[in-house]
Amino acid sequence: MVDVDYVGGTIAFDSPAHVEAPAGEVSFTNRTLLFVEAFVNDRGPFDFAVDTGAEMSVISPDLVSELDLRTLPAPDLFGLGGDSPSLHARSARLERMHVSGYRFEGFDVAVGSFFDHLRAATGVAFRGVLGYTFFAGNLVRFDFPRSRLSLIRR
Repeated sequence: MVDVDYVGGTIAFDSPAHVEAPAGEVSFTNRTLLFVEAFVNDRGPFDFAVDTGAEMSVISPDLVSELDLRTLPAPDLFGLGGDSPSLHARSARLERMHVSGYRFEGFDVAVGSFFDHLRAATGVAFRGVLGYTFFAGNLVRFDFPRSRLSLIRR
């Protein structure tokens, strides 16, 4: 078991079993990345990758089109080693998003143009990435033997 505590800034391996009740627990599939099912604006489920190291949560342009979301310019995203932006991003606001019992309202995401490449690399037609903006302020528990992800509100 692995706990990633975004409030305390810690990662614990084989952590104690007794913690607060999770806000939601969801099965994940473990392929090249971890994937969970998410519902967006009461539609889905859609496969989302779990990336605790990603600064932002991101959705694919085809999901933006399917859900008829309005996009807005977002701050440029900068990569390693440079003053010029590596990605000119757009953003969208999701009215509602939920993964198991964990729910957001008014959730802002970036719209990524890199999904075709990642889909080809993973062999999974996923529609988004859950990053820091989804997990912030919580403890995220990965139970790999059971293939379960729990979100514990802090």
